[in-house]
Amino acid sequence: MKSYFSIVALLFPLFIGMSGTTTKTDFFTGSLSSARNKAANEGKLYFVEFSASWCGPCKWMDETVFNDSRVADYIEDNYIPVKVDIDDFDGYEYKQQYNVSMLPTFIIFNAEGKQLARYEESFAPSTFINTLKQYDRPENRTGKIIGAPTASTPSSVKPLEPAAPAPPKPTVSAPTPSKPAAPSTSTASASASGNLFMFDATPLAPTGYSIQVGVFAEYANVLRETARLKQITDESVVVSIAESNGKPVYKVSIGQYTTRSQAVGISKQLERKGVSGWVKSLQ
Repeated sequence: MKSYFSIVALLFPLFIGMSGTTTKTDFFTGSLSSARNKAANEGKLYFVEFSASWCGPCKWMDETVFNDSRVADYIEDNYIPVKVDIDDFDGYEYKQQYNVSMLPTFIIFNAEGKQLARYEESFAPSTFINTLKQYDRPENRTGKIIGAPTASTPSSVKPLEPAAPAPPKPTVSAPTPSKPAAPSTSTASASASGNLFMFDATPLAPTGYSIQVGVFAEYANVLRETARLKQITDESVVVSIAESNGKPVYKVSIGQYTTRSQAVGISKQLERKGVSGWVKSLQ
């Protein structure tokens, strides 16, 4: 169950015929580097599908393409498939790394981890198979496993000698406190140290649309990002508290809008100010 809070900061901030079988594509669960190693070890290629739970075309792909036995069988023999949810903490990092702005996005890699192709669209089952076959060549099935020992790197390495202990830090007397400055009238200014915030967190009904701009594992980073956003825009900042691998993650969004088109318009304005994000439903 997600929780949403509006942060008012002072110093914070057609349907394709399917086969009768229930065979499904078995997506690899793990990091992209692990997927690359698996591809290199098995002599296969790999592809990454960037998706989200609220993405309609992504759901269509799951229900038709990845449920098609022809697709599942071909992928099992030739590719390591990876699905990345951009709303997950790691998924957001991959989204940023590969500059993903449309869903679904498919990126195809060879066994060495070299990007071969990128598609920002959905496919019918037969078209998807034909697309993957374009890159299924012998030269794309050979790769080196990351971290495997080489001729110059023996598998058994003598441990390093322990480092000498660092000298003790000199004692520093506390500085004499100076007279505090008058509080700033700006609602977006951070304190001089960047570690002091004053804010009001108000529970928010999960309705409408917002513009997600970041995902954070540390709450302190949420505070700093919100303070930064309040310096750029007067729109409200919304924080969604979710869970990933048993740990809380914080999704930072801007605004709460009645319609998607309204949110898209604000998103374009924010992009001109250097703030990138994507529209998502708060429900």
